[in-house]
Amino acid sequence: MCENWENLIVDEIKSELVLLSEQKGITKPAISCTPGSAIGDNYLGEIVNVIIEGDDGKENGKNRLNIIVKCAPRAGAFRTKLPMHQLYLREMYAYDTIFREFLKIQNDCNVKDVFNPFAVCYKTIPTDGYETLIMKNMKSIGYYMENRFKPLDYDHVLLTIRSYGKLHALSFALREHEPEKFRKLANNLKEEFFSIVDLPENYYDQITKPASDLLEGPLKEKFDDYRSRLQSILEEELCEETPGRYAVIGHGDCWTNNFLFKREDFGTAKKPTSIIFLDWQLCRMSSPFADLFYFIFVCTDKEFRDIHFYNLMDEYYKSFSNFLWKLGCDPGQAFPRHIFDEHMKKFMGYGLYMAVSILKMLLAEKDEIPDFKNMSEEDLNKLFAEPPDIKSTAGYDKRIVDVITDAQNYGCVYLQ
Repeated sequence: MCENWENLIVDEIKSELVLLSEQKGITKPAISCTPGSAIGDNYLGEIVNVIIEGDDGKENGKNRLNIIVKCAPRAGAFRTKLPMHQLYLREMYAYDTIFREFLKIQNDCNVKDVFNPFAVCYKTIPTDGYETLIMKNMKSIGYYMENRFKPLDYDHVLLTIRSYGKLHALSFALREHEPEKFRKLANNLKEEFFSIVDLPENYYDQITKPASDLLEGPLKEKFDDYRSRLQSILEEELCEETPGRYAVIGHGDCWTNNFLFKREDFGTAKKPTSIIFLDWQLCRMSSPFADLFYFIFVCTDKEFRDIHFYNLMDEYYKSFSNFLWKLGCDPGQAFPRHIFDEHMKKFMGYGLYMAVSILKMLLAEKDEIPDFKNMSEEDLNKLFAEPPDIKSTAGYDKRIVDVITDAQNYGCVYLQ
């Protein structure tokens, strides 16, 4: 048993694990667990690796299940400061409802090569204070996670960009083929994190000040103007009405640790061939570019973007268009390329904010990351008011300046 087994795996979860064992034909199940993530890998929950072993009902036969149990923080200031219950309900809604509709629309449209970038979720438990997802450990079937300290290489970026194109195309297809159903989904996917979380009045100014301090001249002036309007910019960009009929059901949390990749033949091929998108607590209606620029600014560096950025925009739109055709829709009508190019410049604010606000934390070593989940309310309030004092990680300053510079060069309306 892992150290926090009794605290995390309460009776309701144990009962569900035993029931799952029975459904999978395992008798006399023995359940063991180990920590499923390290500090810095997951900020909004506890991850436990669970292995269930037992008889399969045949003579001398054994069976084994590899499970991930994802639990919300049980108590403490971190739970009360953030809308944990709503965040976990959002992720459960994604697994229990949205993904099923995404798979159904593909079946209805006779898509042969089904796009399914979603982890297998066996059970969701929405009990307030004990929110839990019981999922298949996708690493047990060959999926792997890339190193969060390094920018992704071209093959991983290309697969991710193309996959976001397909993911977003599913929203356009649902909107066209089943407008009432899509409207119901959209009504349950309003922005909740930034609108509910209790942030200090000067939070946005403080969280972006380290980035501003690295700039000078006209770029600093433009960025500081963006900072002064940041709260209203986020409210506008993360509102379905702003992109209107071009809004999609977005992933929302697009950094390296939220992607699992798989190569054919369990690693003998060099290029990744499939992807799983993880962590859907920030899933919401938004512009497709909320996902795209979060991903590109956080997971790539300037040297990469200088070579590949515009090609990646083409690859995204090509993947989006080809998949939308398969779903029985005309991409030229649904999301014309000239509108896509206009929105690229208009909806860059969220991705830019995520890069300048979290990149340093994502690159920090484990011993530099604050222990959010065990902080007192006083310390947590201080943390929200002032960014943590983390040593400048290797290349951080350059990456931040490069992100802001590139955003301006790409035509970000807030930096012109």
